[in-house]
Amino acid sequence: MNVWSREWWRLLATLAAAGLIGVLSGFPATALMLGFVLFIAWHWRHMQHLERWLRNGAKIAAMPDLTGIWDQIALYIYQFRKASRDRKQRLTAVISRFNSVASAIPDAVVVLREHREIDWANRAAQRLLGIHPRDVGQRIDNLLRDPAFHEYIEARDFERELELVSPVRSDVQLGIRIVPFDVDSYLLRARDMSEQARVRKMRRDFVANVSHELRSPLTVITGYLESFQAEQDIPAPLRGHLQTLAQQVHRMNDLVEDLLHLSRLEGTTLPAGSGKRVPVGALLAVVVEEARNVGAISGHVLALEAESGLDLMGAEAELLSVFSNLVMNAVQHTPEGSRVSVFWRRTARGEACFEVRDNGPGIEAKHLNRLTERFYRVDSGRSRDKGGTGLGLSIVKHILQRHNAHFDIYSEPGAGTRVRCTFPPDRIIAPRPDQAA
Repeated sequence: MNVWSREWWRLLATLAAAGLIGVLSGFPATALMLGFVLFIAWHWRHMQHLERWLRNGAKIAAMPDLTGIWDQIALYIYQFRKASRDRKQRLTAVISRFNSVASAIPDAVVVLREHREIDWANRAAQRLLGIHPRDVGQRIDNLLRDPAFHEYIEARDFERELELVSPVRSDVQLGIRIVPFDVDSYLLRARDMSEQARVRKMRRDFVANVSHELRSPLTVITGYLESFQAEQDIPAPLRGHLQTLAQQVHRMNDLVEDLLHLSRLEGTTLPAGSGKRVPVGALLAVVVEEARNVGAISGHVLALEAESGLDLMGAEAELLSVFSNLVMNAVQHTPEGSRVSVFWRRTARGEACFEVRDNGPGIEAKHLNRLTERFYRVDSGRSRDKGGTGLGLSIVKHILQRHNAHFDIYSEPGAGTRVRCTFPPDRIIAPRPDQAA
């Protein structure tokens, strides 16, 4: 029998006893009323004991002496509170362990709310970012006032990692990444990249120094070769050897120039709004015409579709290098009679897109992610025969990074290759009034 059935039987038994006493005494109504009042008083007393027990913490050792349904209610309350207390202890242990783990992480970790307010930060955030426990509730961009960080968080381009100097230690280079999580929260991670930056600088300095040192002997060798080639009485076999040597020295000069160019580009940025107006349409017309002249012998067909008046703010010589490199690559690395299409247009997202497509043999997927590495070649023998240095796409990648642009390569064997450079809206210059449609 459940507690409610027992409670109904208790009420009926109380009223029956009161009724019997009322019949015997001659006052049945009064007896029934007194019996009902006594039943209510009994419940009232149990309610008082239960309330006092709850007020004092509902401890099992202090559980009052209750009967009936009140004893069952007290037991349910105790079990619920015990389960809740156990869950709270487990949650506290998990939070404590999380805090211990997060505090042990050498990277700065900051949890941000929807409007960039700091919700939590580990100890490393104080060491690397200068964020203290008292800063909880402050906006992160009020504490990190670097313009590059402000642009990064406003643009919400969280796919890339931002590099900047620590606001509390000028000798520390940080790599900052923001990851959205939950509905309206963000996780900011800042890692110390000083060692990587130092190694990169050493590599750039080494390449630049070696390249500069190579210039002098190459200049001397070039001078002697030109002098020898100018002689009239040199035997034909030796003249052929001199011609081959001159070609290799010329290739070495190209390699030195590309290395120097790459060392100047690497790790640098071109702030938004800097540079000058670059007439992209006119540049592409020149690039495509030069490519037509080069591809005329092999029967290449080139087509250009450029949106009128769609210009960029940037470094003209660098952008010309990008366009020329990608178009000439399409001509040089496709069979005779291939078609190369060049596009320049605005996308639906308001970005500017430069794209080169060819119907050549395509590239296997295993090579795509490595094409922009220095000296990486899909077919090294063929690339060297074409006179390339193996640095072209690496230079393209770094120029595009300087202009905050994305570089993508899509290709499948037998389906041709498509390369795309996407420039952000803040690099685009609106058409001139005389060019507007």
